Order: sequence, then C-alpha cells, then structure tokens
Amino acid sequence: SYSYISADLSTAYNNMDWPRSVGDTTNRKLDYFYRNFVYLRPANLFVVYDRVKAFASSNANGAYKKRLRWHFPTQPLVSGSSIRVDNSDARLWLQTLLPANPTITTSSLVSNPDNTWGAWLNYLFVSKSYRAEVSNAANPLQQPFLTVMQAGTTSLSEPTSALFYTTDSLMIGTTIEAANGNEY
Repeated sequence: SYSYISADLSTAYNNMDWPRSVGDTTNRKLDYFYRNFVYLRPANLFVVYDRVKAFASSNANGAYKKRLRWHFPTQPLVSGSSIRVDNSDARLWLQTLLPANPTITTSSLVSNPDNTWGAWLNYLFVSKSYRAEVSNAANPLQQPFLTVMQAGTTSLSEPTSALFYTTDSLMIGTTIEAANGNEY
C-alpha cells in the first residue's frame, strides 16, 4: 500500500571537468542532499522530504542558493505555499510545508533563465515546459524541504496537510487529509 525510497543525491553536485570525467568533491558547494520519498497508493499521495546543506561561501555572489525545482507540462498556478497544475483531464496539487514561508517563483522554459552562456546552447536549456522553484528567502546553509503532492482528475480538490514534529523534535512529518476525507 506504500513505497518508500531514500537516496543520497549529493554526488549530482560534484564539480566536473570538461569534458565530463572524474567528479571533484573537494570543490563541491554542497555538503549533502538527501531525499526521502513516500508514495501512498490508495490516496495517490506523495510526500518528499529533502535535506540540503551547503558549505559556507566567500563568493561575492553570496551563499550557494538552495532551491527545489519542480517541472510541469503546463503553467503552474501558485497560491501561498500551494501549487496547482492542470493538464488535460488530470490535476496535481503540490504543497510546500518546509520552508515554512517559501518563496515560489514560476518560469516558462521556452525562455529558460539558466542559459547564461548564449543562444548557441539553447538546445540544452529550452523546452516547452514550466518550472516552479521553491526556496527560502533567508537562504540558510542548511534547509529542509517537505512537500506533499496529490494527483487525480481535474475535479480533485486540494488536500489539507500540516507539519508536525515528534515531542523530542527529532522527527519531522505531516498529517494529510486527502480530498476524499481520509486522513494519513
């Protein structure tokens, strides 16, 4: 009735020589990036818990930015810490519980702002998709991200989710009331 995956995704942020060769972990800006993923099949609910920590930076551009990017086939609609995406006869609700007061920005990747090298590399950056980027304006060195998602038909109403901590504050979780009224 559920699936759980835990992964260390830190090596994706290793510095690489050009052309791609052995990863350089000593110059990596990120200390770690861990992802935990739970899928609750009966409710079509997903919970994603990411923990990110960057090293302190003396760069003139400031600290390494910790941002979580979600990609969609259609323009996402943002309301507070919730994102709704409708595509054909399907709907996805995405709620950010951590950071507590997220900054969520959206962009069309038809004009992807990540390509700072020139139009000759557009083939690597441009796509007919959209992105929602979740971040914390304070940009602390260590940032947890907790996200709840539910997918269904376009009649799916938004689930209600709340953040909770165990009494010793060592574990973080969420309570979810799905659109059908069931609690998880």
